Amino acid sequence: MRSLNMIIRKLWLIVLLPLAASGTAYYISAFLLTPEYKADVRLYVYQSGAEEFVNSDTMITLQYLIKDYGELIKSRAVITSVINNLDLSDADPEALAESISVDLKNGTNMIEIKVRDRSPETAAGIANEISAVFIEEVNRLTGLKNVSILDPAVIPEEPVSPDIVINTLAACLAGMLIALGIVFLLDRFDDSIMNELDVQKYVNLGVVGVIPKYSHHSGKGAAGHGQIRV
Repeated sequence: MRSLNMIIRKLWLIVLLPLAASGTAYYISAFLLTPEYKADVRLYVYQSGAEEFVNSDTMITLQYLIKDYGELIKSRAVITSVINNLDLSDADPEALAESISVDLKNGTNMIEIKVRDRSPETAAGIANEISAVFIEEVNRLTGLKNVSILDPAVIPEEPVSPDIVINTLAACLAGMLIALGIVFLLDRFDDSIMNELDVQKYVNLGVVGVIPKYSHHSGKGAAGHGQIRV
């Protein structure tokens, strides 16, 4: 009951702090953070040699080969060729590799290459160039021609980050939790006498009687708000 009274008294804090936090998060996400775009290419890896009989052994071998391809995509040889081909003279190979993710679809022969960049055109261009250079490297290193581009990258229209809605809601929730934490801390260290139970708790005395407060603004004999414990 005492905590509930504290929450009611500090309701302005519980409302104001989440609003301030969510407003700040919205402003930062919408106006200060640079949006990033994601483009993806889907590749298909198939068993080389149409005359070969596909069985469980060849499928297992192909799955291991796909894992090797996943590592090859982000290799320095591929990244450096992409930088040179696209004339990305200011690009750092390690930073570019960090912006690339490779998703090996388990149980399938597909590889998905995803590229994030501040420019949607650059993201799509890098994704398509990586797939082309990667296929050339596979042919050069293994002599195999068993990778095809299933879905080339297209220029993305909407950014993938920052997520304004998620950031705003998360900030609002965090603000509310912080506000509640402050209220309960205030209640924890508040030793003011509020009711008969507090008298017994802090003074270790019983309550003899309760004197109602009277407001001098009220009419004759009209009681005001509150009570005095004695």
